[in-house]
Amino acid sequence: MFIKTIQQIEISSRCNLRCSYCVHGNDKAMTRVKLDMGEGTWRAALRWVEHFVRQGTQGELNLAGVGESTLHPRFPGMIAEARAVVGPYRDIIFATNGILVTPALIEAIKPFQPKVWVSTHQPARAAHAIQGLKDAGLIAGISMDGALNPNDWAGQVDWIKPSYRFPCPWLTSGHGFVAASGAILTCCLDVTAGSALEDVSALPRSDVKTQPWHLCKSCYQDVPVLIPER
Repeated sequence: MFIKTIQQIEISSRCNLRCSYCVHGNDKAMTRVKLDMGEGTWRAALRWVEHFVRQGTQGELNLAGVGESTLHPRFPGMIAEARAVVGPYRDIIFATNGILVTPALIEAIKPFQPKVWVSTHQPARAAHAIQGLKDAGLIAGISMDGALNPNDWAGQVDWIKPSYRFPCPWLTSGHGFVAASGAILTCCLDVTAGSALEDVSALPRSDVKTQPWHLCKSCYQDVPVLIPER
């Protein structure tokens, strides 16, 4: 399977929380540098998105990753720029813990109609974000996955091992994940950049092949191919 859509762009790998069920609560797990995506990397990531838009294979674009996207100082502008690239009909989505979602931020992003998931890691602080996003018609859903759909990040975090299974879209549907560093990863759970396929600074192309890596063995997502030892 070749990458045919940039499904996620991780505009920040930093987080303002340290939840025990997340890699940010375990510095030994999160070995990638915690940073906001640089301007050159962001522009390069959008070039890849634009390439797949022209190819007709680009799907929704998720501006979130391991970190909290609203920490990026240019966050509202990035929403606007992403909309200009993907056009009016593809979904732009992101997830947030809601802590930095203010009325001013909601007004800034509302014209570009992103779909927003709010995680209730801190319910009292997320509540205001949820209500504001509902009033603006931007709420996509509310996540309580830490309790209702727990997972251990494919064995990277000491947390509840999931009982659910589903096919891995990264390896079966040609999804690409652009990390804040600029690496194009084959896995949304990759906090080491061990699954890197390409650097986003390279010219966009359609022959970048997804591949399984060692974390697939302990993941709750099904991988219907042989997993290498690396």
